[in-house]
This record gives sequence, structure tokens and C-alpha cells, in this order.
Amino acid sequence: MLAAMAKQEVFYLQPLGWENDPDEERYKVSTLDYLTARSYNNYALFFKLDNVDKPKVVDVLKAGLERTLSQTRHLCGTIEKDSTDGYSFVKRKDSTVRFFVQWLDSPEENFPSFEDIEKAHFSATILGDLNLWSVSPMTYGEKPEAHPDCNPVVAAYKANFVRGGLVFIMHHHHYANDVLGWAGFTHQLAENCYAIVNQTPFPTWDLACLDRSRLLKPEVPEEAKVDGPASPERHPDHTVAVSLLFHLPRGKAIELKQLATPTDGSWISTYDAFSAFIWRTLTRLRAPVFKADMSSNIFWSEAVDMRRRMVNPKVPPRIQGNIMFAAFSPTAPVPQPTLAEIISEWPFPKLASYIR
Repeated sequence: MLAAMAKQEVFYLQPLGWENDPDEERYKVSTLDYLTARSYNNYALFFKLDNVDKPKVVDVLKAGLERTLSQTRHLCGTIEKDSTDGYSFVKRKDSTVRFFVQWLDSPEENFPSFEDIEKAHFSATILGDLNLWSVSPMTYGEKPEAHPDCNPVVAAYKANFVRGGLVFIMHHHHYANDVLGWAGFTHQLAENCYAIVNQTPFPTWDLACLDRSRLLKPEVPEEAKVDGPASPERHPDHTVAVSLLFHLPRGKAIELKQLATPTDGSWISTYDAFSAFIWRTLTRLRAPVFKADMSSNIFWSEAVDMRRRMVNPKVPPRIQGNIMFAAFSPTAPVPQPTLAEIISEWPFPKLASYIR
């Protein structure tokens, strides 16, 4: 009912200078891109705004997106199968990216205000139905629409104006970017928007950000290929999953890191401390639900940025795509903790050091 009441318009954005673009551009999906989930990634940025500035923000975002999409060119188009094996991001001269603007700031309607969202520490639960705030079907998750054989759209954006602010939703197919690729795009967009507002020079863009040739493993000869095992079905005991957004205030982050810092002088990051805290807390809450064996091990994994590990030559910091690998607890060179050790038996600094 609420979604039907919201005023919404859509703009079909074309990259700046599209009139002079080739009829078709293809950017090969890299080997590391295939290692990610067949899903859409869904990000939200929150801005405090005065009502008088909202129409101007629409114009700035439109112009900023048009310029940034002309630089991050693989985001404007679809994923399509190549004539040979594999897939490419395909941008055509007339390709567009949808930019939705939705007004959820009427005082008569029961949408949360920026103040409400801020008081809830930006938790996703305060927003309610994420489909209202997002571009369907591009909410996070593995779904048929994200399968590369379905020629999925790569990206879309939605500006949701609420009382006192803006919730800016950014979608892209996971094949297109990991979190740091998205961050590179977002920083470029922010700097382009800043230049538009302040009439200052635009930031440069390194074309090497689109070059992932080092990550393209040559195709295996047809006669050397074998059929892999069928994908396993979802386990019948899996419960419904919920995606949550956690907010850690800076002061609490400092305090948490102090609690997690080992006394032997070894170093851990704020990320290590926060990961250990989340792992300990969620494991403690889930153990009685799943009647877990407290002496068993529990799987832990995390994404590892490979940008800083690529040398001779180095890659630009804002390089697009999935320049990442994953660390898995079963293959780590140190023994895995048991559930009991994760929940309480290990001192907190030891758990943070394990994450490190």
C-alpha cells in the first residue's frame, strides 16, 4: 500500500558524450568476476538535506552519474554471452541506466524521516520493505534475474527523498564490482558531483581502471574440458535469511579495538575487532537455535582485497571489477576455533587475532 502511494519518476541516463561512442563496446568478464555470487549488490548512502536543496540534488546526481558512467563504461548495459565461451559486459550506443527519484517525504504518509533512520543507527529494519526503496529485482541476493544467461542489466540507481534527507540506493551486478570497485565508482561520482556544485575542475579518470586483462585466464581447449558436478540443492533445514546493516559509531569502534588489542604487542585492525565481535555475538545467538555441537568448528570466510597485492605494475586504486579473493577458515594455516571457544572460551583479543 505504501509503495503505491509514493510519487516516483524514472530517468534513462546516457553516459556523457554518448553521441560519439562506438555502436558497441564489450568488456570481458574476468576470471575473478566469475568467482563471485550470481547476485545483485545493493548499497545505501544516507544524506541529511534541507527541503529546499532536494530539486538541485536531483540535477546534480543526474549530471554526476552521466559523467561517471562515461568513465566506468562497463556499468552501462547488460551482461551477454560471447560468440565463444564466456560473457562480456556489453555497452551499446543507445544503452541507458535507469535513475529513479522517489518522494517519501510527505508528512501525511508514514515513511521514516532522516531523524528516524538516524535514531535507529541506520538499521535496515527501520526502512521496512526494501523493495520500496530499491529498483526491482535488483535487491541483494542470488536470483534467476541475475543469471548471466538472462542478459541481466548491470546497474541502476534510486534517490529516495525523506523528511530531512536522502537515501541513495546503488545497485550493480556482482560480476561488475566487488565492494572496493563500488567504492572506487562512488568516490569518482562524489568528486564529479562536487565539481558540478562548486564549478571546479573535474577529477581525472585513469582508463587503466577498466583494464582487467591480467585477470583473464586463457580459455581451456574444448577437448580438455570436463563436466563439473551439479550444483547442490538448498539444504531443507536452511531458515529464511535476512540482510542487516550494522552501524558502529566512531567512538565505539575505538573502544572495541582497545578491548580486542592483544597484550603481546601484535597488531589487529578495527575491522578485525568488529568482525570478531559480530562472529562471537551471532554465533552465541544462533547456537541454541540450531542445537549446535559446541565442540565442532564453524565456517568463517571473508573477502580479501587483491589491489594492494598486485605489483609490477601496480593497478590504479579505483580499478573496476572483482579484484578480490576469499579467505576460508578450513584452509587457514592455523587451527580453527570450536563454537565454545568462539562464544566465550577464547579471550576476545585471541579471537580478533584469529581473524587477523
